[in-house]
Amino acid sequence: LGECRVVTLLPSDGNGSNTDFTPSSSTDHGALVNEAAPNDDTDYVSSSTVNHVDTWNYPALGYTGTIKGVQMSLSAKKTDSGTRAIAAVTRPASTNRVHGTSHYLGTSYAYWMSIWELNPEDSAAWEVADVDGAEFGVKVTV
Repeated sequence: LGECRVVTLLPSDGNGSNTDFTPSSSTDHGALVNEAAPNDDTDYVSSSTVNHVDTWNYPALGYTGTIKGVQMSLSAKKTDSGTRAIAAVTRPASTNRVHGTSHYLGTSYAYWMSIWELNPEDSAAWEVADVDGAEFGVKVTV
């Protein structure tokens, strides 16, 4: 890839288009998942219902140039019995696009990364406007 810059964006306060998950406190889903270092059980959103989706708004990228890919980093655990899995979601326009990899949860927090090299909305390279207008979040898949 050559020389690259990595830009980290954290969710903005407020809600995205999907708010199926239950917030631990308040009604501001973005504020419950916007820590640079996850605070685990302090505040969070949760769901054990398959196909529930929660997406969050993000600030503008503040960058111009070529985007090689977008990575969503997830931190989660399960709190119920049985098998549970999640997948990263992006909403670059008006449709939820679920990443093809589901991550199976254990009873302790773990981290997963999902990378979209191309914008799943149009299968073309990501553009700054695509990222600036996108929501990102999570879906319960199993």
